[in-house]
Amino acid sequence: KAYFGPFYGRRLLRIWPAYLCLLLFIFFFIPLLKRIIGGLFLAIPAEPIGIWAFLLMIQNLFPGRLFASSTLPITWSLAIEEQFYFVWPVVIRYASRRIAVPCLVAGFCFLPLLRICATSGGLSPAAIYANPLTHSDGLLCGAAVAIVLRTIRLRRSTILYAGICFFVLGLLLFLFYRPAQNVLQPCSPFLFSSVALVSTGLLLMALVSENLGRFLHRYFFMNKKLEFLGFISYSLYLY
Repeated sequence: KAYFGPFYGRRLLRIWPAYLCLLLFIFFFIPLLKRIIGGLFLAIPAEPIGIWAFLLMIQNLFPGRLFASSTLPITWSLAIEEQFYFVWPVVIRYASRRIAVPCLVAGFCFLPLLRICATSGGLSPAAIYANPLTHSDGLLCGAAVAIVLRTIRLRRSTILYAGICFFVLGLLLFLFYRPAQNVLQPCSPFLFSSVALVSTGLLLMALVSENLGRFLHRYFFMNKKLEFLGFISYSLYLY
């Protein structure tokens, strides 16, 4: 209770109030305006998925209907995040961290192959894009970084060099294995991997940004405007 309670309590307070306000606006306020005022509000299409799927955070499992929504398709990523939160705390609580990190790395390396198999098996690009089993590269990287930084005392220079290596590797992976016709094609097996590596590299460099020089540290990583955007990023995401 002392472990799971604070974890889920913090995330409940951080994520659900704004999310419930959004659902209330879409599923109750908009239909009410259609009945009372009509006019332009009648042009707003009804949601193809019922509110129950959004309350259970499984809307990403219905990608065909979700991406047909006029207002809520972006919530596929929030659903994946919440599904991850149901599984990962249990793993951290009961699994050895020496086992967890190799499993995370192995899972990250396996994901491109899984996407290739999903594409060959006829899974739609939308399903590949919104499924937690085929779009969890960033979550696996973030979980591995969190474990390593909490269990191993690393020099700041080591963290910096690791960040630069991940960043460059992600860029190279993107350049060499980008889809021939559409650089953002969801079925590209290495697209999500490259984005996750670049993001991981930026995260590690941000943690030791003082070592990158005064200019980058002050005007990029410690930029107040970027910090403000990060502070309101969840609200902007829902908006």
